[in-house]
Amino acid sequence: MKRFGTSKEKCTQLMLENGFVSKTCLIEKEHTRRGITNEMYYYFLAKTSELLDTVFFVLRKKTSQVTFLHVYHHAMMVVVTWSMLKYEPTYMMIFIRNINSFVHVIMYTYYCLSAFPALKKYLWWKKYITKLQLVQFISILIHFAMVLRTSECTLSYLSCFVVVFNTSLFIVLFGRFYRESYINKGKMKKGEDNQNVQKFDEIKNNDKMENNCIDNDSLNFSNNGIRSKIN
Repeated sequence: MKRFGTSKEKCTQLMLENGFVSKTCLIEKEHTRRGITNEMYYYFLAKTSELLDTVFFVLRKKTSQVTFLHVYHHAMMVVVTWSMLKYEPTYMMIFIRNINSFVHVIMYTYYCLSAFPALKKYLWWKKYITKLQLVQFISILIHFAMVLRTSECTLSYLSCFVVVFNTSLFIVLFGRFYRESYINKGKMKKGEDNQNVQKFDEIKNNDKMENNCIDNDSLNFSNNGIRSKIN
């Protein structure tokens, strides 16, 4: 029986030893079962702690940020992680845990830096975090398909449905958020800029027309004065 020096195997060691997709059912082996369940447990605790985001938004009276996407994403991650840990622990969750933790480290690093006003001008990469989240969900679906195709340890039909449905829904919700937050707002800003330019041109043309009218009136007045003197 192989050990890594402790009773708890690290997830990185699990991945190095077994790859992204294990052909054998690692949960049936005692020395890998402990490592998988331990890592899933710590991942569950991390997902539970993320519920504090909602609490902080409410306390700071930023209820506009407590959207359906925010609540559903955090709540379902807790429910799904707990369910998989209790009823169907699987090596596939190690991949999900790793890629999701990587994305969240970047995301919370951004939030931490944004708390300092002097650094906000350097935080131009916010939209790329959403892109990274979308890449994450697509990667999970691809990995899941590889597990079903090559691994001997497949999930139940219910777990398959939950993984595919929620991951697909996350793609839709985060994709909509990206479109509304960055693409549509960018178009609106561009349209407003065009309107401002158009208004500026109209004002400029109106001023030019008024100046021409004033010049014509002055010229007519001068001509009338000259005619009066001649007469």
